[in-house]
Amino acid sequence: MKKHLRLLVPIAVLGFQFHLFAAEQESPNAEMDNLISAGQFQEAFNLGNANLEEWEGDPEFDFLYGLSALESGAPNEAVFALERVATTAQDGILRERARLELARSYFVTNNLTASENLFNLVLETSPPANVQQNIEAFLLLIDARRDAQQATINWTISSVIGSDDNINSATSNSLIDTPLIGEIELNPNGQETDDNFMNTTVTMAYNYPFTRDRSLSATVNLMHLDNFETDQFDIDNLRGEIAYNWGNEVNRFKIGATASQVNLDEDGFQSALGLTASWQRVGSNGWYQTLASSYNKLRYDTSNGGDLNDLRDVNQALITGGLTKIAGPYTHTFNVYHAD
Repeated sequence: MKKHLRLLVPIAVLGFQFHLFAAEQESPNAEMDNLISAGQFQEAFNLGNANLEEWEGDPEFDFLYGLSALESGAPNEAVFALERVATTAQDGILRERARLELARSYFVTNNLTASENLFNLVLETSPPANVQQNIEAFLLLIDARRDAQQATINWTISSVIGSDDNINSATSNSLIDTPLIGEIELNPNGQETDDNFMNTTVTMAYNYPFTRDRSLSATVNLMHLDNFETDQFDIDNLRGEIAYNWGNEVNRFKIGATASQVNLDEDGFQSALGLTASWQRVGSNGWYQTLASSYNKLRYDTSNGGDLNDLRDVNQALITGGLTKIAGPYTHTFNVYHAD
């Protein structure tokens, strides 16, 4: 993002001369304006943050705050502030400057449609020639970026070699004591077994963007666990997901379907089908909210002598809500789960 901000200087400054006066003695507008004029955008942004609660909604403050946010690497904050100015400012010059910087903010956040529409709206007002030239340059960049939006496919492969002292998750005792039957002697195969293993994972991800805000994605993941000496606990896990994604820089939505198959020593063991839906919101000041739900059908294979496996079959609904706050180097997360 910083790279874009260094390259894309404020284009409205070339065409409009605008001077802001403090509405009141305690207003931070004059000081923020001086800092911006001196190129001290981060200092102006910090000053705006310190006065945000009191002065948010004032068009002059919102413009200065939005411009300093954009130049300080906080384009989402810039969008919020500049949208208010572009729609509510009574001063025509201030409103036009806000539209230009808002169009640039949309471009930086990759909201190409909104950026293009707003740039064209400003062009209809016949701005000065140098401003028109800068807008035309941005429109060319928008076309180039759209052409770069194409389907992608990625894949990864990884392998881990290690040792597990209990590959079958069993007890080390040869005798177990039960309340009704008493002591039972376990077959050696029913006690914990150690082995060396290799775990290999292959993942392929495909994404097809319809627009900047809508895409179709598909993911396939294959995991193979190979125990060197004990084949009966070898595991193959194949999982696939297809999902439709849409939203903007603030709200993102996703709906999808999943399927998985787990084999134990090359024999069927467990299969699952599921539906998923999720929502994520990017708030201001480091706040994030998430809400997700899923419905899964788990079925256990009964064709390999496990006649009672179907007793473990289950239909499960799961709802998850999350709240995240990023504060400097720390991330605080609170999640709530409900399953049925």
